[in-house]
Amino acid sequence: MNWVIVSVILLLEFCFMFVLNYLTPLVGDDLSMTKYNSLEKLILASEHDYFNWNGRIFGQGFARLLNSMPKSVTDISNSLMMVILTLIILLIVTKDWTKPSILKLVSEIMLLIIALPNFGETVLWHAGAGNYLWVSCLVLGFILVYKRYLDTRTADTLINFRQIMLATIMLAFGGMAGWSNENTAGGCLIIVVLLVIYQIKRDQKVTLWQITGLLGNLIGVIFIAKAPGNLVRTKAGNPEYLQYSLIKKFTIGFDKVSTDFVAHYLVAPMSRIRT
Repeated sequence: MNWVIVSVILLLEFCFMFVLNYLTPLVGDDLSMTKYNSLEKLILASEHDYFNWNGRIFGQGFARLLNSMPKSVTDISNSLMMVILTLIILLIVTKDWTKPSILKLVSEIMLLIIALPNFGETVLWHAGAGNYLWVSCLVLGFILVYKRYLDTRTADTLINFRQIMLATIMLAFGGMAGWSNENTAGGCLIIVVLLVIYQIKRDQKVTLWQITGLLGNLIGVIFIAKAPGNLVRTKAGNPEYLQYSLIKKFTIGFDKVSTDFVAHYLVAPMSRIRT
């Protein structure tokens, strides 16, 4: 019965998100991305971006994909992705999947709507949704696989065909999660590493697919961190930054992140509640 209620709530969330998406027009980068209306154009644009402006192969790729489709299809896809994000988070915080908590689900949806910073820019705006909403599903989905294995304590460490297939899939999955968005890729890698360390401390064996998943994630993080386009973008926006020492870069970054955290994660949600 719990899953029936969960399904109804998620359906209501989908309807609510569809209305918001339907009412959100194409803005800014959305308009320039509508020209990428074929697979070849999407691939060439991602390649050009990687070497000339932005290392987010999958984040920007999702954004272009959203804008390449008819708006009605995009509205449905984006609304569905919000439901998927909600479900992934619910599964991460639920140890027994046969008994999902209705209270957790309702609280989660309310918090996502109220507390997500710049909700319109990161969830409804197509260019932002591809880089943040869709990427969040990718990253949290990758984390969920490790969290689920930790909770179930299943052990299949034999090297067989099934393990090799899982290892190959997780290598690609980890690479996509790592190569998605520089804001979340590093955090994803740290969380998964900590989960595996905790798993080892509990004397739970590490499987081949976990190793390849971590390897793929690390490779993805390296690719996005070393993207030639990052240097081009920094030179265009803030060339002085390249001359700073590592300590000064850390100090500037820490101050900016702290300021944004207070402004968007604490002040903004409270102002919405008061409104």
